[in-house]
Amino acid sequence: MNKTLLVTRPNHDSTTDYLYYWSKPVLDIAVKHDFKVLDLESKKANRKYFESYLRSNDPGFIFLNGHGSEDVIAGYNDEVLLDDQSIISKKLDGKVLYSRSCRSAVFFGKKVVTHGGAKAFIGYSRDFVFLIDTDYITRPYLDPIARMFLEPSNLVATTLIKGHSVADADKRSRFEMRKALFRSLSSAASESESRSAPFLFSNIASQTIYGDTSATL
Repeated sequence: MNKTLLVTRPNHDSTTDYLYYWSKPVLDIAVKHDFKVLDLESKKANRKYFESYLRSNDPGFIFLNGHGSEDVIAGYNDEVLLDDQSIISKKLDGKVLYSRSCRSAVFFGKKVVTHGGAKAFIGYSRDFVFLIDTDYITRPYLDPIARMFLEPSNLVATTLIKGHSVADADKRSRFEMRKALFRSLSSAASESESRSAPFLFSNIASQTIYGDTSATL
């Protein structure tokens, strides 16, 4: 498979701003593993650039960060990047996609595989939720509460980049999310960590795979 990573990193609100910064370690690991990295950051995470990069670079792995729904995945200012039209046009043949966005695995992820020809899709069948510590709002990557959510979710992408299968990526990220959940339920947990428990559980329960679980990059 083409060792090219296409990543979207909009940053138009507090949620996407956190995803923007927390995606950076994934890009660093991709470079270390000899991937060509196509970084659609900030305003470049729009449909024009996204479709152009898909056509001209044929990335093997697409890592999507942003808002989503049961029907679409969005980029900067919630401009739609992927919808039914994108699937029908067959831009996704043979690719692996990871969507860190809300509810994209309810219906859309399955369509990406069955109608779009993608090899595999990993996403969430509920809202992907993470809590933050407002003391770190200007330093997202140092936020210890967000770390409980975003570090494990990064493992979906980095495990794939390191050559492991879709199933391994799912398993490893769930394992780390469960570790964070157990910490949040322990007697030593802070109030903020304890509040994280139901949302960590929801992310674990809703992480969903469609397609070939043995697929690798």
